[in-house]
This record gives sequence, C-alpha cells and structure tokens, in this order.
Amino acid sequence: MSYRRHGAFSLCALLVMLLAPQPSTAQTNAPAQDSSKTQSDVEAGPVVAIDGATLRLGGVYQMDFTAQDTEQASGFDLRAARLRATIVSHGLEAFLQTEFTGAPAVFDARLRYAFSDYARISAGLFKSPFSRSHLISRPVLPFTERPVAVDAIAPRRQVGLSARVQAPSGWVSLTGGIFNGNGRTVAPNDNQHFLYVGRATLRPEVAGGVLSIAGNIANSVDERVPLGALSPSFSGTRTVYGADASYIRGRWLLAVEGLMAELDPTSGEDQISTGGYVVGGVPLFAQSLQLVGRYQRFDPDTGSVGAVARVETGLNYRPSPTVRLQFSGSFPTEELPGDDDGLRATLRLQLALR
Repeated sequence: MSYRRHGAFSLCALLVMLLAPQPSTAQTNAPAQDSSKTQSDVEAGPVVAIDGATLRLGGVYQMDFTAQDTEQASGFDLRAARLRATIVSHGLEAFLQTEFTGAPAVFDARLRYAFSDYARISAGLFKSPFSRSHLISRPVLPFTERPVAVDAIAPRRQVGLSARVQAPSGWVSLTGGIFNGNGRTVAPNDNQHFLYVGRATLRPEVAGGVLSIAGNIANSVDERVPLGALSPSFSGTRTVYGADASYIRGRWLLAVEGLMAELDPTSGEDQISTGGYVVGGVPLFAQSLQLVGRYQRFDPDTGSVGAVARVETGLNYRPSPTVRLQFSGSFPTEELPGDDDGLRATLRLQLALR
C-alpha cells in the first residue's frame, strides 16, 4: 500500500469515528489516562461495550505546511496518521497504536493491569517513564514538535515492564521500569543487561492550577544500540538524568526541563550531552486561543555536530476538542553549523480523538 493510500485510509477512519454515535453514560467505562499525559483538551473516541469489555477507538491526523530558510526543503508533510484502539475488561487494558506515514509501524502495544486506583503494572511496547515533554501526548503539545533535547536524550518508547504507585491524594506518584533498552523495536535484547528507568512526581493543586515537580533517572549497559543524535551505534554504559517543573491553570502554562546524558563507551572518549527548554503559554481573547513561546537548547557533545539553540513562538487555536489549528515559528539565537541554521515556520491542521 502506498504512502498516499495509508494517509487516505487513516483520514477516512478518523472521519468514521467522528460521525459514529456517541456512547451513553453506561458505555463509557474507559480507563483513566496517565496523569502525566495532558489529554483533557482532546475529545474521547467512541466506546462500544462487547461481552463485558469496552472498546474505544481514537487517532490523530496532522497535516503540515512548512516554510524555512534552511538547507531543508519547504513544502507539505503528512506529519502523523495514527489509529488507536483500547480494550478494557476486568481491570486489564490492552492498548494498540499504529502509524501510517510511510510503512505501517506499531508505536504502542501495551497491556496494563490496575490493582487499584493507586497501583498498576504495564508490559509491552510503550513510553518509558522519563521526561515531562516525552510523556505528553502528541495532540496536545504546545508546539508542533517536542524539544530537540528531549527527542535526543530521553529513552522514549521501549519494550519492557513498569509499575506505578500513587498516593490516594494524587499528589505523589512513583514509576519505575525495566526495559530491553533497544528502543522502539521488537528485536531481542542487545545483551544480558537492561535499561532501568525511574520517575518521581509531586503534583499538588496550587491557586486553582496544578503544580508538577518531577525527577528522572535511567541507566543501561548497551551493545551497538542506535541513540539517534547521541550516537548511531553505541556500546558502553549510558546514564541519563532529568528534572522538570510545570504550572498549568486553564490555558496558562509555564514549564521548564533540563536533561543530561553521560555516555561511557567501551572505546573512545566519554560524552556528556545536555539540553533543555523553557516554555510559556497565555490565553488570548478566549480559552480556544493560546499564545506560546519557547527557548530550547541542545548540545550533543559529539565533536562533529554543533549545538542547537532556538527561540520559538506559536499560536494554538482549538475551535473544538477534536480540531486544532497550530502555528509555530522559530529562529536560531546564534550562528550554528549545519542545515538547521535558519528561520522556520509551520502551519498544522490536526484532527484527533483519544
């Protein structure tokens, strides 16, 4: 099936979901979303009851137009065409998410069991519990893309097992996981060692909003593992640290995050990659319109690629929970080597159901 046919298929499926009759209250026994994923702005998909189980369908379709004064080409891009399905029965939840831009790919394939409202375990392919920005779902990101440092340093999606416990007040939560450490692949583990990830979060309500303060740590011993911007094939010990804080009240947003990766290769020199961002958002005229700004920086410390530092601004217009029009513009704050040194503006149309 071709690239265009994948995109057309996913768009048609989302339109069917939008036109499907909404379930009654008795049918909406769907699982609560992770408190770390801010999805309250996205409409829930249709839910169907089948033999004591519930099936919920969702997805996201994002179409971009980007104009840029860089060595990269301007033009249109089908940024995301994803379908999601969640099945829940007797406390056990199965979640599947696929991506149709290019060859169909599995993004998530997760089983989750809730012992109670305050304890659960997850197994399969899913997001590792690291980084505020990484854990936010794509349809509600304040900008069209996550910060470069988060994509490069955070362990992101992995195959493994995790457990999460939360205080009854909801103010404190602890999440830990053990993973293969290979990334988003179903290939066997690269060696006899594992990736260990932990995240602790404090989330009290303050002045009508929610304050979140969190810390992360991850460690693994890798063997020829691709680490993206950090290393095309890394063998050695990898230790990653991160801390983030945010305050959200309606459309008001203030968040900061810092990350650091220490790579100790079996041969060659040590590498310390650092990065982070500061982002803010304010409502304009109505709650459906938000102005956002962000400063981000990432230094891979590879010797061959320079640091990335950009100032960005944007607008988010959400006329309904399913539709969002998003604009992001950015420019570098200093002259940097490579093909990313220039102005960039992106206009995005999004249709989403969770």
